[in-house]
Amino acid sequence: MPYPSFGTVQTIPSNKLPTPSALTGPYAPNEVLKNVTKLFKGKLQGTESVHVSEGGTLWLPDKYGNVFTAEPDSEGRYNVVRKVAYLGPSRPLGHTMDADGNLLVADSAKGLIMLERASGKVVILASQVSADSPKDPGSVISYANDLDIAHDGTVYFTTSSDIPVVPNAIGLWDTFAVFTLTMLQGSITGRLLSYNPKTQATHVLADGFWYANGVAVAQDQSFVAVAETVTMTVHKFWLNGPKRGQTEVMIDSLPGFPDGVSLAVDGNFWITLVAPNQPFVKVLPYRCAPSPNT
Repeated sequence: MPYPSFGTVQTIPSNKLPTPSALTGPYAPNEVLKNVTKLFKGKLQGTESVHVSEGGTLWLPDKYGNVFTAEPDSEGRYNVVRKVAYLGPSRPLGHTMDADGNLLVADSAKGLIMLERASGKVVILASQVSADSPKDPGSVISYANDLDIAHDGTVYFTTSSDIPVVPNAIGLWDTFAVFTLTMLQGSITGRLLSYNPKTQATHVLADGFWYANGVAVAQDQSFVAVAETVTMTVHKFWLNGPKRGQTEVMIDSLPGFPDGVSLAVDGNFWITLVAPNQPFVKVLPYRCAPSPNT
């Protein structure tokens, strides 16, 4: 395996082993997505997500750290995409805009960063957890993945693993290698964090996710939805009410690996599956440990 080679292989609790649903009933295969319109084919590579700002402008960071935008024409079509910024070396993933029009990005290597609207400068908001965090104070943010912003301005974001993202042999920041290592090692080190723009404090709210991924704040602001990719589960972390501070399952036994989570206009959630269930899931309890001589 590539960097950082195998660390300690962890024992996986039985409740963390994925139990994927069969591709039947509501999960039966269909061809609905064959009717989608593909945009910017051959012009963009590796855009993890998309943010739609006021007026319909699309914001699209690519896998090289460039930020592109596309504006609709008079008929609402997107034909032209243009580069507007460079975030620096790394792999930008989830992103959205704050109330001031700044683009906030979960950067896989830098942490939580911001592209300032006024100056065009890239500002690192959080690369480690604050010293006053109830959980993991002072710890490094190794792999920021996705984010969402609540109505009060609080930024909720995930870190997928404590294994850092580094460039691969051809210079690309290899998030897939980290996913693979996190899964094979049983590294259940994903976290949900919050960033307060008023105090600039970053706190760990919940941990113990086997590759934490997509994030979305509920329409009524009562909880945050968090995708746990390897277990094929999406959780709720309660922000308010009698369950405040608790985590519970929102949906499990998905037929594949959840990635992004987005709030729909009706208050439900869109969940993207990056891949369907795979045969290797059956052997996860029997992963290979490193040689005693390594």
